[in-house]
Amino acid sequence: MINRILIIGAGVIAHAHAAAARKLSPVPKLIAADPNETARANFAAAFPEADVLSSSEAMLALPLEGVEVVIVATPPFLHYAQALAALRS
Repeated sequence: MINRILIIGAGVIAHAHAAAARKLSPVPKLIAADPNETARANFAAAFPEADVLSSSEAMLALPLEGVEVVIVATPPFLHYAQALAALRS
């Protein structure tokens, strides 16, 4: 069972992943992080059950809560560094 899904990025691809997460049973806690205020606001409006943060670093520093999945949903040039940060957390 997945306890939380942490999504780095809150744009279009993040919305697709969050919508898919809603289909899991039980539905895991969703947390998204994006430095862009508009992206955060749009994600929060579409997924009011989610926590939305302005920093992926802050999100990845949260205490572990069982089984977690980190999704990197940002532009491809950012994937490497963000995937490493997720693995290190």
